[in-house]
Amino acid sequence: MSATRTFADVYLDTSLIVDVLITGVPNWYTSNAFIARLVTENSRVYFSQIAYPEISEAIRKLATKQQVPEDLRQRYRLHRWGVDAHVRHEWMDFGLRQFALYQAEIRGDI
Repeated sequence: MSATRTFADVYLDTSLIVDVLITGVPNWYTSNAFIARLVTENSRVYFSQIAYPEISEAIRKLATKQQVPEDLRQRYRLHRWGVDAHVRHEWMDFGLRQFALYQAEIRGDI
C-alpha cells in the first residue's frame, strides 16, 4: 500500500508565511512544524499573486507591535521606527531577505 499525502496542494496565507520568517513571533513554532510536514510530504505550495506586497505590509506592521522578540527589536532598533528612516529600511530589508530565502528553500524542497 502506498502512503498518501495529507496535503497534496497547499495555498499558504500571508500570516503563516510571516510567522515562519521571523523567528520567535507568536505561532512561529507551530507554523514551522506545519511547513516541515509539507516538506516531508512533498506537498505543492502556492502563494498569493500579491504575496510580496502583502508580506511587505505585514513585516512593516510587525515592527510597530510588541510581537517581535526583544533581541530582534534591539538589534534593529525598532524603538526608533517612527523617527529613523534607516531603521525602517534595515528592518524591511531583513524581512524581505528572509522571504527570499524562504521562497528558495520551499521551491527547492517542496
